[in-house]
Amino acid sequence: MLKTRKVQLSEDSSELNLTGLQIDDEEEELEITDARELSTLKKLFLNDTTLGHKNSQNLLAFLEKYNFEIISANNCQISDLSAFITDNKILTRLKLSQLNSNNLKDEGILKIAQNNTWSDLRIIRLSKNEIGNDGAIALGKNELWKNLRLFDLSHNQIERAGAMGLAKNNTWSELVEIDLQYNQLDDESTFALGGNSSWRTLERLLIVKGNPGVSSVRRLMLDLNSRASNEFKRELEDSKEKAFEILIDEKEKQFKAGLEQLLADCKDERKEELKRIWDERERSLGKLTMKSKILKTFT
Repeated sequence: MLKTRKVQLSEDSSELNLTGLQIDDEEEELEITDARELSTLKKLFLNDTTLGHKNSQNLLAFLEKYNFEIISANNCQISDLSAFITDNKILTRLKLSQLNSNNLKDEGILKIAQNNTWSDLRIIRLSKNEIGNDGAIALGKNELWKNLRLFDLSHNQIERAGAMGLAKNNTWSELVEIDLQYNQLDDESTFALGGNSSWRTLERLLIVKGNPGVSSVRRLMLDLNSRASNEFKRELEDSKEKAFEILIDEKEKQFKAGLEQLLADCKDERKEELKRIWDERERSLGKLTMKSKILKTFT
């Protein structure tokens, strides 16, 4: 006979937290009870939750009546959860969605991008989902997430075409940070992303790490530009008495000086690399010459 794993929501709770819960269908049956008004349950946490197929269906049947504001379901093993979330038409109040490591791939991302109910979405994390170009292009066409602040697409398989598709988005005018580290971006796509004028509030474009197609000079320039931008913003907020034009001139000079130094460092590094290659070649040639002389001596 199966044991019953009961989860009773308290009267004052606004969340259902099943993080780390592991239930085998052959051993236990999940039972969740909630006698309160539906509007009081706002948060759902399913991080690292593992359920068998039967218990997964029991959970989803319970969840289908709630309009959550926060869903965090990272690295969970729940049958049909991805489809439940991507196809859901009730989640009109969703503000934060964390779906890292859920094997969504492009098919699931297409549904997310086209879901017309997430109009108040502020944060979405889709890291480690094997998202490729098709999914990224579909996300770039999204016209609903006008309040989006943070978008995490790191550790996926987005290449130039996908990044260029994202760069065409003109809806996310409130976007503050987008993370595209550890994909397959190149210099051209990073230029396109950085040149999106619709993302006027963007502060952090994370593309430097983990993109092998981005050149070292481009990475240095992105890093320098990011640091200069952040410094300028802080100084602008702190310095009320300094004229705006003067502050811009000062930061421009600092930027140019920093860029010149970085380029000089790159040249020095290249010189050192060439010298090392040359020395190794000379040593190799020297050994061959010596070997030749020895052979001639004995022949």
